[in-house]
Amino acid sequence: MPRRSSARQDIVDFLSANGPISDPEGRATAALKRAVGYEGNDSAFIQLVSAMARDGQIERAVRGRRTYELWLPSPAADRANPPTAPASAPAPAAATAAPSGRVEPVEVIDYDELAAALLARVTHLISDSEQGSTSIGWTKRRMERLETRNAIAERELARAKAELRAVEAERDDLKSRLEAAEHNLSVLSERHHSTADRASADRASANRAARRLGSEDRALLHRLTEQQRQKEGASERTG
Repeated sequence: MPRRSSARQDIVDFLSANGPISDPEGRATAALKRAVGYEGNDSAFIQLVSAMARDGQIERAVRGRRTYELWLPSPAADRANPPTAPASAPAPAAATAAPSGRVEPVEVIDYDELAAALLARVTHLISDSEQGSTSIGWTKRRMERLETRNAIAERELARAKAELRAVEAERDDLKSRLEAAEHNLSVLSERHHSTADRASADRASANRAARRLGSEDRALLHRLTEQQRQKEGASERTG
């Protein structure tokens, strides 16, 4: 694939320009990945390095499951003296002699690095899952708090509406009472004025009639009036 071919060329160019890359802890593959800026995951790069070693593009100093050094194969003139591997990681373990005399690289997979890469990947996935679960849990708690606040607000709104309806009913009742009182007051006022007007008219009429009578007639009318009052008083007492 073009990407793999480009990554292989990047590795070859880096080792050609900078020489072997080594790591005393046996993580030379990871160091090379960082150095060339490989963008894929660790397991893919480990497989790429193993394939390049199998194809003879690079050589590795491997001990157990760790890679301590990576370098380009020496030219044919210097192949008899390959770069010296660290004392703790002898290079012969990574190569065998072919019948033609050419050193054939043995396919050795750095299982420790592969396992570490897979473990890091799993840890990352678990961390993302936990963060997602935490985010979901926080969102659910936030939603529950908002729903509780909304329920409280709805209850308060219902209570306020009930109080408002009670106030409106009391206002309407007071308004009706006020209107009735104003009506009664108006009727009483009209009656009072009517009675006063009639009394005034009666007095005026009596005065006019009295002015027409002579002195003897007025005396007679007075006596008759007094007798009528006395009869009315006696009738009330006996009744």
